[in-house]
Amino acid sequence: MGGDALLQYRFDSVDQLARHLHPYGDASLLFVRDEAAQIHAGRILLELQLRLPRATTTSRAHVIARSAAPLAGAWIQMDSRLSRHLQRRGPLTARRERRVGTSQMLQLCGPSEMVVELVDVSRSGARVRGVGALVGVQELYTLRLFGCKRMDGDLGTARVVHVNDKESGLRFTEPGNPRLQAFLAKVESAWTSARHVEHARNCCIYGPPVEPVAPRIRTLN
Repeated sequence: MGGDALLQYRFDSVDQLARHLHPYGDASLLFVRDEAAQIHAGRILLELQLRLPRATTTSRAHVIARSAAPLAGAWIQMDSRLSRHLQRRGPLTARRERRVGTSQMLQLCGPSEMVVELVDVSRSGARVRGVGALVGVQELYTLRLFGCKRMDGDLGTARVVHVNDKESGLRFTEPGNPRLQAFLAKVESAWTSARHVEHARNCCIYGPPVEPVAPRIRTLN
């Protein structure tokens, strides 16, 4: 999971989530209430959850500023992929199985070789992000955890099922691979201790979110 702190933020609906995302060029800002000051500055792995439809999406982000009472909380900056998705393609899709977010790096070996970020993973597939998307749908790759011994980090083979900008989706050819299952169990275990925040019931009953003034954004690495 790397050194990123883990944070889950749950909303009732996709419209509620969209109201809280503030796009600024290639970035988006999100305010999270945090009266106990448990969300600290630095890198985080943010899982946004919806009740209806029951869906999740994960983003690597940064906590860039905090605000004090009466609206104590943290401002989180992420890239604008989610905002663009909601604007162009509508709601998030409910899935039959949960995709678990991670910041692990992967080595892909196949028609080409590259190191990519493993964005999220489930028992049947994975989403990866790199400098450029994988080129060929249906191409077959071997997935290995970067920096691990070959046998320990071998997650098996997966086929490219879709390509979107710098992200690609893959489907495992052998979902029962014991090393894949062990890695998934480890990632799921890490999320059980994540900081969890529920959207405040009194936040946007009458329209826009109740938030402090947004800080200036900075370039994400």
